[in-house]
Amino acid sequence: MTLCFWINYEYFAKDNFLTYQFTSEGINGSIEKIVQYSKLTVPSIGTVYNLGFGDLTADGNISDTVNSNNGDMKKVLSTVANTVYDFTEHYPNQFIFAHGSTPIRTKLYQRKIIQMLPIISTEFDIYGLNKAGWVELTVAEEYRAFLIKKK
Repeated sequence: MTLCFWINYEYFAKDNFLTYQFTSEGINGSIEKIVQYSKLTVPSIGTVYNLGFGDLTADGNISDTVNSNNGDMKKVLSTVANTVYDFTEHYPNQFIFAHGSTPIRTKLYQRKIIQMLPIISTEFDIYGLNKAGWVELTVAEEYRAFLIKKK
């Protein structure tokens, strides 16, 4: 499901809806982006799917540390968010684990999640990892990671 009011890039899924690819178009040209959901184990939670995303490198890997500066961050993050909807249509009972590759990116992701919380909380349970552990996400806390699960 894609939320039509979010401006996003067209993307396509592959690998049983575990990998999504799209092209960022901006001031630095066309940049291929990959969103990948990888199964992992998180202590105290169990099996989850890690949401990783970044630029597709020449050798076919994903770089989650490069800063593309393509002038389309909102559109890129909206596209990544829309893959969460699509992923959970195919894996409805799975938790998605997400955090930034740097503390600054994690804060950026938190800010974007908080901005959309009234909308996304109608369809998803969202938790944040703070000093106390995993708690229901609120606007007043700072988190190190996030868990998302379709209601």
